[in-house]
Amino acid sequence: MNKDDKRNLTFRINEDASKYYHLKLLGEDGFKGMEYLKPYCLDMDTIVKFGIGFAADISGVGLTDHLKKLGYTEDEISYSGLVAKFNTKLEKRPECEDVDRFINDIILPIVDESGLIIGLYARDIEDGTDDFSVSRPYSNLKKALYGINIAVHTGEDYLIVCDGVILSSRKFFSLHFAPYAV
Repeated sequence: MNKDDKRNLTFRINEDASKYYHLKLLGEDGFKGMEYLKPYCLDMDTIVKFGIGFAADISGVGLTDHLKKLGYTEDEISYSGLVAKFNTKLEKRPECEDVDRFINDIILPIVDESGLIIGLYARDIEDGTDDFSVSRPYSNLKKALYGINIAVHTGEDYLIVCDGVILSSRKFFSLHFAPYAV
């Protein structure tokens, strides 16, 4: 598999993982995630618009199993960066080599201006720590702007940019609700 094939494969895996986590938040497994999001005053349209999700599965293999059912191999899933050799959140390690990177986390897909999911941002709902999964074609998410995929389609000739970790403050979503194109 050449570099472009790996790049495209990783973007497809990110897309499928993002959809999986989004459906988990919206489904019966998403109660804890929705409770965590309440102080952010996000309506359902915003949750859907930004593709916000929840890594609800605490077995450590929920996403991995889902991706395998979609036809991805263990090597492809491992290359994506969405699994790890261990996860300290697991009380009991499953009988497999790799485990899901995100467990009990709010998930925000980081989408570039062309619509490709270049990584996932995660916030642990228990202790508030942050984690990122960066697609291998992108070595640094610091160059990415959360929400740029939405902002470029507003028709405005300006942007309001705020710094900081996405869920460590309410700046981003407060600006989203402001009467400006965010």
